[in-house]
Amino acid sequence: MANVGLLYFLFLVGVEMDIMVVRKTGKRALTIDIGGMVLPFLIGAAFSFSMHRSEDHLGQGTYILFLGVALSVTAFPVLARILAELKLINTEIGRIYMSAALVNDMFAWILLALAIALAESDKTSFASLSVMISSAVLSLFASLL
Repeated sequence: MANVGLLYFLFLVGVEMDIMVVRKTGKRALTIDIGGMVLPFLIGAAFSFSMHRSEDHLGQGTYILFLGVALSVTAFPVLARILAELKLINTEIGRIYMSAALVNDMFAWILLALAIALAESDKTSFASLSVMISSAVLSLFASLL
């Protein structure tokens, strides 16, 4: 049931965003996205060294990746609601931040699928790998449009 909820969430994210808006804000949104994802990722990676226990079945690298990605995900629907309530969603800054959050979420979900694939060794790993490959194909297709 959680997979259906995730699929619905990603569908709504796609419906809410216009790809032309993302292309118009391009470099500025990408710069904000990189800063908004790299800094929390590095903080999460730094904390993971002190939080990881050696008796865990997860490797240190997988744990760093998972914790870093978990801390760097943007709450896209929350950001959209905040910008809408402040009447900023249709302004230039609103479009830039929504585009940055969209790209951030796309990369974060792909990295999260990678972290799950690295952590699991059964059927879940295959499912995560297929999600990653599908995401890469979708990203490639979207970039060609």
